[in-house]
Amino acid sequence: PKVEYAIGYGSGVIPQASRDVNNDRDKQIENNNEGEEEKLPSGMKDFIFVVRDAEEWHNENLKLNNDHYSFLSYFGPKTVSNVQRNYGAKIYYNTLVNVLDEEVKYGVITQKDFEDDLNHWETFYVSGRLQKPFALIDTDENVEEKMEKFNRKNLNAALAASLLLLRSDPNKKHQFSASDLWEQVTSLSYMGDFRMKVGENPNKIKNIANNNSHAQFLRLYQPSINEIQVLHFKDPLFEQSTDPKSRQQLIQFLPD
Repeated sequence: PKVEYAIGYGSGVIPQASRDVNNDRDKQIENNNEGEEEKLPSGMKDFIFVVRDAEEWHNENLKLNNDHYSFLSYFGPKTVSNVQRNYGAKIYYNTLVNVLDEEVKYGVITQKDFEDDLNHWETFYVSGRLQKPFALIDTDENVEEKMEKFNRKNLNAALAASLLLLRSDPNKKHQFSASDLWEQVTSLSYMGDFRMKVGENPNKIKNIANNNSHAQFLRLYQPSINEIQVLHFKDPLFEQSTDPKSRQQLIQFLPD
């Protein structure tokens, strides 16, 4: 069925340099010396589909891909839509879906709920995923422009929150590396996530924000850096202004 935006995210879509940054560092250096970049196995590919009307979309998708759904499919598209809109993060996932011999997980969210989360961090689920490098599947120029418009407030807020948090660390208050900044940005969406304590790779944040990702993060956040105007790059470090005025400026970029 038609979607407004199709977004790919996670390690299956955006490669990470290593599963374990600390234990694999020597191996990674060796591979880099040989001109090879070590990447994670592709694994499951994660997608978010933004749709205008949840019930209509599920109605059509159930006709085409009924096998993608759990037992909820027996109750029809209205029930699936109600579960999506009224529980959790307002996104409904179909998991372990086989598409062209690829294992796929896709979540469906309405455009209204999508925009509300980006603007106000209502659930911080979709907004958290779009604070890290992602892939817009449809590269039509109009789609890219709209996504930039919708997501910019979210990225501004993520950068502002990260800079405020870095100020609380006396070792990183004024100067910090690109890795420090991107790790802080990445960690926002994992704060309070119990999976980081049980079962999840303890180096997941470092893997996402590794040095090989610097260009992707910078491409995503350069407009926010320009707009917020408290952060400066002095190779190889970032510096941020720490006067009260700049602190107030950062607070103004946080969600309502």
